[in-house]
Amino acid sequence: MRVSLANLKSFPFVREAVTAGRLQLHGWYFDLDGGELLGYDPATGGFELFVKAVAGQPANQHTTLT
Repeated sequence: MRVSLANLKSFPFVREAVTAGRLQLHGWYFDLDGGELLGYDPATGGFELFVKAVAGQPANQHTTLT
């Protein structure tokens, strides 16, 4: 994920848009086995849990972490 985000920032038009605040880059990972959506946190260099799916619950009732 870190390599992919760095690669995107290597393009001048992407880097300029990020610097100007017109574009935000996010790195997300969905763990199919665990039903978890994780997002890359550049401040910590790790992944933070965003959503954990709960078996048997509709998608709109999953646990959202903020």
